[in-house]
Amino acid sequence: MFHNMNSPDVFCKLTCHWFAATLEGCDFVVVRSCRKFEGAYVDLLEELYQKPIFLVSLLLGNTAKDRINYPDLPNWSDSFKWLDKQERKSVVFVGFGTEYKMLVKQVHELAHGIELFKLSFIWILRKLEGLDIS
Repeated sequence: MFHNMNSPDVFCKLTCHWFAATLEGCDFVVVRSCRKFEGAYVDLLEELYQKPIFLVSLLLGNTAKDRINYPDLPNWSDSFKWLDKQERKSVVFVGFGTEYKMLVKQVHELAHGIELFKLSFIWILRKLEGLDIS
């Protein structure tokens, strides 16, 4: 499972050892995902880690406060209605979480690639620092 442990790269080796030791000491693992989208991978992790996997959902619904303060904000139920109308396995989910901060140029390149391939997609994107969207 930790095939990079024998890497000549010292940083990689240390990171793998740290991760393996941390995982070994855990009673369970929490993953930010949901079974509906990644069930097979969750099962695989549970098998590989030999530990229970607890999932923390990816998608949060809009709050009542959001709907009052931002009436034009799309509602998740609208997104799911649209998704239900799409052909199975024809939509790409694009999301990088809150840990990775994309540069505006990277966002444009990714959008260009999606556009070139004419892909249907759902994109979860946090507001970029310094970008005025008003």
